[in-house]
Amino acid sequence: MSENLESFLQETEYCDCNHPVIKKLTEDFRSRYSNQRDLAVALFHFVRDDILYRVGLWNKKASETLDEKTGVCTNNANLLVALLRSVGIPAG
Repeated sequence: MSENLESFLQETEYCDCNHPVIKKLTEDFRSRYSNQRDLAVALFHFVRDDILYRVGLWNKKASETLDEKTGVCTNNANLLVALLRSVGIPAG
């Protein structure tokens, strides 16, 4: 993989893609979707359909958003990025 894409796979302060809760969820999705495109679409639909939007603070880790099942648009986008990075799909 290109060096330019490596940074889009790294864990950050808020994008805690290696957190056990994130890993457990993505392992479940990975077992159901062998195609990377289908996996990415399924993770997108999960965040869109299962994580509720609410007004609040943006500065939450992806694992916190997943645990609370709610977040502002920034939290939900960050969660999707973390889920994608967790399965090796570069995202930012």
